[in-house]
Amino acid sequence: MRISMVGDALPEQFPILRAEAKAEGFEHIETLWTQWQDGSNRFTRPGEQLLIAEMDGALAGVGGITADFVYPAGLRMRRF
Repeated sequence: MRISMVGDALPEQFPILRAEAKAEGFEHIETLWTQWQDGSNRFTRPGEQLLIAEMDGALAGVGGITADFVYPAGLRMRRF
């Protein structure tokens, strides 16, 4: 497994992951997609990151780390 940070664009295989998640009834990937597209969450605040997991060259997962709004010194894992 390889974990890497996402830059300015979601990975090419993201639509496949998005379709699979939606077909299985998981909405968190759709929320990530919507927020990425409208710019409301690009994981660009200090300490934030959007990460992808790849296995054998295929996108296996995506998730982000964001600032925690309740505990300002903490971080929160989202959309994993």
